[in-house]
Amino acid sequence: MKKSVLLGSGWFAALMLGAVGCGTDDSGGGGGGGADAGPACAEGQTRACDAGGMPGSQACTNGAWGDCVPQAAEQCNGLDDDGDGESDENLQRACNTACGSGVETCPGGSWVGCNAPEPATEVCDGQDNDCDGQIDEALTRVCESACGDGMETCSLGNWVGCTAAAPAIETCNGMDDDCDGTTDEGLRRECSNLCGAGAETCENGTWGACDAREPMAMEDCGPDNGGNDIDDNCDGMVDEGCDRCIPDSTTVCSVDRGVCQQGVKTCMADRTWGPCLKDGAEVAEPDQNPEVCDGLDNDCDGVVDDGVPGAGDVCGSDEGSCRAGILACVDGAEACQGEIAAADELCDGVDNDCDGTTDEGLPGDQWEMNEECRTANNVGDIGEGDEPRLLNGSIYPDGDIDYHWLRVDEKSDLCFPGIGGEEPYRVVVALGNLPEGTNYRLCLSVAEEADDINAFCGGELLLPETCTEEVVDGALVLAYEVDAACFFNDDTHVLVKVEAIEGSSCLPYTLAVGAETVAEPDMDMN
Repeated sequence: MKKSVLLGSGWFAALMLGAVGCGTDDSGGGGGGGADAGPACAEGQTRACDAGGMPGSQACTNGAWGDCVPQAAEQCNGLDDDGDGESDENLQRACNTACGSGVETCPGGSWVGCNAPEPATEVCDGQDNDCDGQIDEALTRVCESACGDGMETCSLGNWVGCTAAAPAIETCNGMDDDCDGTTDEGLRRECSNLCGAGAETCENGTWGACDAREPMAMEDCGPDNGGNDIDDNCDGMVDEGCDRCIPDSTTVCSVDRGVCQQGVKTCMADRTWGPCLKDGAEVAEPDQNPEVCDGLDNDCDGVVDDGVPGAGDVCGSDEGSCRAGILACVDGAEACQGEIAAADELCDGVDNDCDGTTDEGLPGDQWEMNEECRTANNVGDIGEGDEPRLLNGSIYPDGDIDYHWLRVDEKSDLCFPGIGGEEPYRVVVALGNLPEGTNYRLCLSVAEEADDINAFCGGELLLPETCTEEVVDGALVLAYEVDAACFFNDDTHVLVKVEAIEGSSCLPYTLAVGAETVAEPDMDMN
């Protein structure tokens, strides 16, 4: 737009000058009209021209127009670069600061007057005044409270966080906690002693003495020994000890009750009463002695063994079968009433002695080494037709097994062929007296002509064992019949095993072993 303005005004001015100075001759050359015509232009005159489709200008030299020179763009240099007669006219350009963009102009050969905002000193207004990308940064100022100065910072346009100390509740510490200019003012707290309540005041950071009345060392009995009706020593009694006596005077003392006896006491030289005496011996006065559990009225209040220390306390133990009771004084002796005390340990699954362990210390199985076949209890020999041999043992503790080993002696191996005389006999074992709550198994093995227990337990002579768990008439019973032969030794060796299927007990069982030629031997377990 600027060029079109310059072109228009420049061309118009040049044309007017040409028309005035040169007539109608508008040729681009140097000459004019006829031979008598004057110069084509005035020296130094310029005019606009067309420089190949671009605006240009011509200068008049020696009366003739020179070449058409293209017009130059105006620059900020104080010159008329475009030849329009003006210097630096209408020149503008973009400019920037840290705060944004703007425009500056060229009024006299220099670019000046950028109207972009300039960085300013940061202030607490919620704005980025110094245009560094941060708002209200690093702004602090002095602040104060009743307790002194401090510093506060700016945050989002507001002053916050004053570090000056705030007034606090006054305490007894020698400091002005509430910042009112006075230290430890008006501080009092409650206190007490034997004589009652009072208060103490804080002075220079320390609590002073309690202003409650202090107890006197003894009662003030006054000049007439009558007292002043004040508990001067603050022991809960008024004017005690003020009944000063007349030296050598006497008075009756104590009572004939409990361990106390009525006597006489005599006034001493210091006007105090001496001990209560009867027949020259000192006697107790009521409440002089504490009550104890001895069948006597020690405090002479008319009641025997009342208020004995510890009476009513829990005594005894609740461990095992024991039960705690209540301590009482009975017939002059302490007794734990209602207590179930410890007893000797019994084989009953109960902690009878209340030591936290059940059935401990009881006699174990007397055959405790007979838990294997080779270590079976050797019962010895029994004879055919003899009374059954009775043994006692126990299956205790769990997992115990009892083995018993014996030899049955055939009484006679003589017989007469074809006539007879030697009868078969039967080995019978019975397990009775079974402890309640148990389930035992009885096993029987019989070997004929066995030499020793080792051969019986692990050798070729070992016979299959027969076992039963069935209780009939209170017992487990097994039998083995030996078929005796003439002229042969029909002695047998017997192994009996007793074990528990369920439960065990330190209570004994009874094992009966017999050999009879009769059909059924008498195996009475009682």
